[in-house]
Amino acid sequence: MQLKRGRNGQRSSGEISILMLQINSQLNDSIAFIRDNGSKEEFEAYRKAAGMLMGSILLDIEEPIYKEHPSLRPDGLDGPYKVDPKIFEPRFYEW
Repeated sequence: MQLKRGRNGQRSSGEISILMLQINSQLNDSIAFIRDNGSKEEFEAYRKAAGMLMGSILLDIEEPIYKEHPSLRPDGLDGPYKVDPKIFEPRFYEW
């Protein structure tokens, strides 16, 4: 995936990167919610499906962005970008 180059290319990529981090955080919260409120079978099935989505977001969307713009790689993925924890508020589920 490649976003528009030029002046706004890194800005657009940065906004998409933040959005994908937020989506993955929400998916992670939803896994915890099912773990705490569903059956073991529901949890296992949901965790597998959500994990596949999370992996696809990372590999198919985020990694191409970080390859093009290494400065956007979050510190949680061994990059230089310091993620503001406030981007994850409000949380879907506190766990």
